[in-house]
Amino acid sequence: MEIREMRKTDIASVIPIYLDYYNNCEDGCWTIEKAQRRIKQVVCMEDAYSLILENEENVIGFAMGYFKQYDDIIGYTLVYCIVDICQNSAEQSFSGKAPERGDAVASLSEGNAVRWKPGQGGLAEYE
Repeated sequence: MEIREMRKTDIASVIPIYLDYYNNCEDGCWTIEKAQRRIKQVVCMEDAYSLILENEENVIGFAMGYFKQYDDIIGYTLVYCIVDICQNSAEQSFSGKAPERGDAVASLSEGNAVRWKPGQGGLAEYE
């Protein structure tokens, strides 16, 4: 399993995971076009920092967010974190990853992340 920084060229590869989670677990009505636009908004914004989790060549999860500057600190806002738990303990691999800029993504355990079984409505809070 490999965790790497997400690039703009990765947007298409995370859309199926996004659609599956939001349409099957959150009763959304996301289309490919709407999901692509929303993901691009996050990945391409100023100070964005997003990670992608791959098992061989398959994308099995992602975390997207951005850094925010304050007068005395730089914060990180986690917008999305979705991991396919059916893929060899994927969430364990993601939970230990912190970006080189700081330990902001380590805050995944604060309830911002979700795990689910693709194609099913099963949802559990990230522990």
